Amino acid sequence: MDNKKFLKYCIDNLELDEADQFEDYFSSVPFCVMNSIFSINTKYEAVLNALNRFCKHFDLTLAHNVNGQIPPIKKQKSVSEIYNLIKDIDVNSLAADIFQNRQRTSTTNGILKAEACVRFLKIVKDFGVEYYQDVPKLIGNETFEDCIKRIPGQNSGTSLKYFFMLTGSKDQIKPDRMVLGFIKDATGWTLSASDALLLVRQTVEDLKKKGYNHLSARHLDNLIWNYQRG
Repeated sequence: MDNKKFLKYCIDNLELDEADQFEDYFSSVPFCVMNSIFSINTKYEAVLNALNRFCKHFDLTLAHNVNGQIPPIKKQKSVSEIYNLIKDIDVNSLAADIFQNRQRTSTTNGILKAEACVRFLKIVKDFGVEYYQDVPKLIGNETFEDCIKRIPGQNSGTSLKYFFMLTGSKDQIKPDRMVLGFIKDATGWTLSASDALLLVRQTVEDLKKKGYNHLSARHLDNLIWNYQRG
């Protein structure tokens, strides 16, 4: 893939020296799940509002204050703890009364995003992941990925990729309308999610040769997102 046009567009338009905002971790893995589900096809303010309402309802802390560091296990709530708080709550009540967000995972045969969060959390728990430190065992696990993609509205894998980004993976991107739109503006290409990832990874390597050694695919994705949002 010839990325010269895309590379130039990135250099001309992105603030490549900006810090990676993904270094600010949520306090616990379940909030990465919720963020990855609620962030699809919506404004990010709506996502944060939903998560903040959830935290207020259960008296939980959303943010982890140590920049760039995954919180130690003793400061995290486990996946099981959060799952047990919500597993017996009617999903309509969870959506309307706790998240106060009734968005669905898809306009076609989608389910409430609140219900998708419960299902995603159960799968993560069933695969033995409780804390950030456990997440690496999921990376490359095709059975886990297949289980997540069977949740209605998750077949594209976009939320799954975003979950891995939020939990620390730096070689992934979230190939949503923001990133794909940026690529089309830069090159005229309409790419698949997998080709978009290849293009971003290739461009990161070329940018490193130009002195931007701090960049990763995740970081470039974040810079693109900020640009498109603006």
